Amino acid sequence: MFFKIKSIIDQWDPKGLIAAGSSPDIYDPESRHIANRIRLNSSPEEIAEVMSSVLSKTFHKNDFSVEHCMHTAQKIFKEIHNIPLAKKDPLWKEEY
Repeated sequence: MFFKIKSIIDQWDPKGLIAAGSSPDIYDPESRHIANRIRLNSSPEEIAEVMSSVLSKTFHKNDFSVEHCMHTAQKIFKEIHNIPLAKKDPLWKEEY
């Protein structure tokens, strides 16, 4: 599950660190912590809560509300359940 979460978090690049040239493993600790705290039966809302908590603690900011994390949490939920994103799905994007 870690690699699926890592891939999505890296694509999201929540602090713009990868885009700024940081190592592609920059979010590995956060991705691992999120992977360790969620379960296969976690809802998108629960995943977003975990993400919010982990990212807020790591970056010492409240920029990562549950609402702010929800879109990415829904992607993680779909990915860990192998639910394909269809073009009509509001979460679908060309690069994804």
